[in-house]
Parts: sequence; structure tokens; C-alpha cells
Amino acid sequence: MITLSIDGRSVTVPPGTTLWQAARQVGTDIPVLCHSPRLEPVGVCRLCVVDVGGRTLAASCVRACEEGMQVQTRSDRVEQQRRTLLALDPACAVRVVPGVSSVQAAAAACGMELAESGENLAVLSGVDDPARLRAALAACDGAVILKAYRSLPALRALLEDMGLGSGAVLVSRCGLDGEDVWRGTDAWPEKPSYFSIILVKK
Repeated sequence: MITLSIDGRSVTVPPGTTLWQAARQVGTDIPVLCHSPRLEPVGVCRLCVVDVGGRTLAASCVRACEEGMQVQTRSDRVEQQRRTLLALDPACAVRVVPGVSSVQAAAAACGMELAESGENLAVLSGVDDPARLRAALAACDGAVILKAYRSLPALRALLEDMGLGSGAVLVSRCGLDGEDVWRGTDAWPEKPSYFSIILVKK
């Protein structure tokens, strides 16, 4: 077992437990945009960062707990990072909505069912190797592509080449001011918001 401190509270967890999971055990909700307990964590949105005393903040959804770790989830440095990511006024508080991930919210915003009975849904990284992306898209019934803003032209070309362009939806800033939904790759902007994901349904 591993014992660490989260906001001054001691917690003991099994090896492999993430900081996000450990925080929930002591009643601390760390806000997330890209993470759901039912999905494999990807550490994309960086909203869940915490201060572990290092040079950079750690994404709590993917960072494993370590013996003796001193974790701060609400330091000034952490809160400033979250405000910057969400482009919020410093007087505004970050609000946690348990159980609703950015993927689910994006699907609701565009009225898309991600997967129905017996269908497979893939959660992919938009910066992955194009050949791996192509293989994964070919093997699944639907997909969510994270980190879409980084390589949107290449993703657009891949989806169009696979005949998936017309059914691909780009969702930006879901749940935030300036939310946008573009249906079909021909309608996509050249430079979307950092908070953008692609939904694909065959």
C-alpha cells in the first residue's frame, strides 16, 4: 500500500491508484473535461492538474500515487492553470459536474449516439500515427478523436479518404462560451479551439 497526503489529508491506496482516484477517496473533487471513470484516462485536457512539488503540474487522471507524495489540488498555481485553460475570469470558480465527460457532452450537443447495442466505440488520439489511426477507425463502429486541434488538416484528409468525412462532427468548446458544432469535414474551420474533439459514426 502507498500512503500520501492530499491537501493535508493522509490517504492510503493500492499501487497503481491515480491521484484523481485517491483524491476522490478523501472527498476531493478534481475538475476534469476529458476524463470519465468508465474510460481509460488520457490526460488530454490538463484541467485536472495538481501540484506535487515538481517543476510542472501533474495530470491527476494519469499520474500514479507515490509513497510520501505531498499533493495540493487547490494551490494558486493550480487554480491559475485551470482559469487559463477555461479562459475564465479569475473571480469565477471552476464547477465540477460529476458523471458528465466532455465526450458525452459533445455527443449530446450534436445529437449523436456514440454507440448502440453491440457496437464498438474507440477513443483515439488525434496526434497518433496516421496508420494506427486508420486501422483503429476501420475496426470500430464509431470513434471519438481527442487532441483534434493539433492536426486537423491531416485528420480531415484521413477521414475523407476513408469515406467518413460527411458523417464526422467537430465540436469545439463544448459547454463553454463560444460552443460550436460543425457537421461534415467540408464545414470545419482551419484552426479550431484547443477544446475540440471529433465524433465519427459509421
